[in-house]
Amino acid sequence: MDTGETTHLLVKKVLSFTDAKTFAVSLEPSDGHPQPTGPIYLLSRS
Repeated sequence: MDTGETTHLLVKKVLSFTDAKTFAVSLEPSDGHPQPTGPIYLLSRS
């Protein structure tokens, strides 16, 4: 994103979040997809 641009973060409630082994943030089209398709900018593994 460039300075002055707007972005949105969509976070869905996940019932089994405490069981998650990996968390990632990717850049996706505004219409969304059930699985990530864009580049990953943040990745955390436990």
